[in-house]
Formats: sequence, C-alpha cells, structure tokens
Amino acid sequence: MTPPSRFKRIARDLEKLPCELHEDILGELEFEQLVRLSQSAGPRLLWSLENSLSPWGTFFKNGSLVTLQRLLTMTDQLRRLCFQLPAKKGGRPWIFEAGVLSFLQRRKSDWMGLPSYESLFDLWLSSLNWLAIDTTWSAFHQEHSKLIKPWTAAIDGAEGAFEKIPHVGEPVTDNDHLEYAMDTAFSIDELAGFIDAYQRLRLVRAETLAAELCQLADVYETNPTLLKTPFAPQTPRPNSKHVPSNLRFNARKMLRRAKYGRWSDKDTVKYCFRFPFPALIPYDWTTIVFNKLWQGNTAVIPREILDKYRVVLEEAPLWVTGMPAHEQDKLKDLSNMFEHVALSTGPPLCKPTVVEVGDAYFPHPEQVKWLATFAEVVAWMGANFPGDVRSVRGDGLVTGE
Repeated sequence: MTPPSRFKRIARDLEKLPCELHEDILGELEFEQLVRLSQSAGPRLLWSLENSLSPWGTFFKNGSLVTLQRLLTMTDQLRRLCFQLPAKKGGRPWIFEAGVLSFLQRRKSDWMGLPSYESLFDLWLSSLNWLAIDTTWSAFHQEHSKLIKPWTAAIDGAEGAFEKIPHVGEPVTDNDHLEYAMDTAFSIDELAGFIDAYQRLRLVRAETLAAELCQLADVYETNPTLLKTPFAPQTPRPNSKHVPSNLRFNARKMLRRAKYGRWSDKDTVKYCFRFPFPALIPYDWTTIVFNKLWQGNTAVIPREILDKYRVVLEEAPLWVTGMPAHEQDKLKDLSNMFEHVALSTGPPLCKPTVVEVGDAYFPHPEQVKWLATFAEVVAWMGANFPGDVRSVRGDGLVTGE
C-alpha cells in the first residue's frame, strides 16, 4: 500500500495543473489509487475525477465519492487485520491480485465491460463482508462463549454491532473454502461498526488479561520460592527472574497483537488463560506448611495474619481445596470462627490439583488476590516458625529455594 503522504503530495501537485492535463495522468493510476488520491484532492482535482472521460469517471459522480472513500478505509483496515504483510515490496494478498477485489488494481486500459456503480458497490461491500466474516468465524462461532460474550458488555455499541452474529455467515458448503450465506450481511454502516467494535473488544480483553499477568509477576517477585507456573516441576527454579520476565513478556505480546496483529494470529490468551486457574499456583509443600498453622500456634499469631488465614480458607478455589462446590459454600458460614483463641474447625487445604478442564480465556481477579494472600500467610509462617517449615521439608518436599 502506497503511503498516504505520497498521495497528498501528488494531489497538491495536480491541483496546480490545468484540468485538461489531469486526464492522462489519472489514466495511469489504479482505481484504488484514484480513490486514495481523492481523499487529499482539492476542488480542481475533484472536478477532474468526477468528469473524467475515462471509464472509472462515472463512479465518482453524484455524491458517490464519500462512499468510495469509506469503502477504501475499511479495505485498508481489513487488509491489515486479515492478511500477513507481503514478503516483497508492493506485493498484495491473493484477493487483491486475482480475487474479487482485483478491480481495485485496474487502470484506464483495464476496464473492459464497465459495471454500474451499484454493481461495483455491491461487489466491493460483499467482498469486505466476506473477509470480515471469514476471518472472525472461529471467534464468533466456535469460541464465542470464551472470546466474545464475556467482553461484549464492556464495549460501547458492541452488542448492536454483533447482533447479527452468529446469523451472518452461516456456511452453505462443506468444502475447504467456506462460502457464506450473505443475504443478511452487514450494510456499510454495520460493517464499519463491526470492525471498530471487534477491534476494541480485542484490545480491552488484552489489556485486562495483560494486567493480570503483570500483577502475577509482582506477586511472584515478592514470593519467588512459594509459587510456580502450572505443570512446572516441584523442583526449585534456578533463575527466579525468568518467571516474572516471561509473564511480562507475554503481557506485552498480548497487547501488541491486539493492537497491531491480524485477527487470525494465534493469541497469547490461549496459552496463559486456557485453564480455570491463574498462570501461577503454589508449590505443593506450601499447603502443608499452611495447614500446620492450625496446630497449637494460634495464641501467638497476630490478628492480621489470622484474618488473612480466614480469607484463604473461605475463598480457596476448588482446584486447591478439592472440595465440591456445595461443601466449599459451607466455609462462608465460618465468619466468626476467629472469635475464639483456639481454632477447632475448618478443613485443611489440599495440594493444588491442576486440572485441564473448565472455562478458559477469562481473568481470575479473585484467585490472584487469594494467591497473594496465601503467599503472604505462608511467608509469615516461614519467617516466624522456621522449625515447622523445616519439618515439612524433612518429609522430602521441595522448598523452591
């Protein structure tokens, strides 16, 4: 795509010439370039475009120019969002080289049978509809409940922009190249709204999830010996800086892809948020240390730590407690258990059970808060009752140090 600054310069130079000299120059430009040139054209150049003797001149008349410019703007958006940049300079994706949008490359000599403005407009708009629908098919039809639905309410206008989904784009063939029923496709205003809303949704989703990764990085740096990444071994990590660095790297990559990447790019969210727990979990040994806090130490534990201890028990996620939901709800009735010096009730925490099922691609704000509180209690335990921690380590468990 030729930089807009070049067309501003060309338009400025053409504006200085008499209109009768414009025809030969304009005839050497592609149709797409003519529309792009019109975006910076002065009154003299606009007159030449509208009154050209060339075949394409008819498309610029009768107030059609604004619509053509809108279609070109959406074309530029979808070209960037749906296609990988060509390897060679000046290269174009197939759909522009030989596909339905190849008319954008036509010059004066390339117009054989001249279509009407209406047929050209319909072809252009339907092609852009196809691009948008085909590229977002997976997100809206296969992963709608994970990638779209949870975020729609946070985007002004998204509900209206997506209201035709999933009705638009139902596949009508079952071959390698999907065809779509376009009878209910987007109008030009609807398509513009869809592109804007979907792009804003991707950015809001990325910002929210990236913020969680950065928060987890902070939690890890405070307690590097207590936490690990899911599925990582229970052995110590030799480089404690690697985990937070990787979390922040993924956060930056997630934001960068949401802003500048293609709609079809593999999203970091599918790697960091594909499970119903955060990107950090406790080492197994920490739950045993935590449970030892019950045993004869309550008289010397500050109330602040006891309160945090209660929060950890009451709000422990299922993948830590291993309890069914109806049993975990019983913990909510223990709000007054710290009114007594001795703690006589409450189930112990289990070793974290890393499961591979459940909702995915969601943030876990409550779990991150729980994880930070849990780590704070265990860290206090290690600092004030080192003997208990050593006894746990003596059972053959690894500290992570």
